[in-house]
Amino acid sequence: MGGARCAGRRVRGGPHDGEPGCAVIRAAAEGTLSPARLESYRKLQRELRYLALRQDERGRAEQKQRWRAIHKAARKHRPRE
Repeated sequence: MGGARCAGRRVRGGPHDGEPGCAVIRAAAEGTLSPARLESYRKLQRELRYLALRQDERGRAEQKQRWRAIHKAARKHRPRE
């Protein structure tokens, strides 16, 4: 994503989510890059992170703990009938 737009970046292939001076964000704001395309790119990046996390045993365990805590908190705050 970005190709020539990313040429001057310190880090290539980043998330394009608010880095100051990001040419990709500027192009989306100016209309030369479709906001839908940028969102599609971000969605693909989230999917890749999710797949990498699933393959990583430690990451999978941390994610499981995180969801357990979320569900426990939700049960605690659920109104009783």
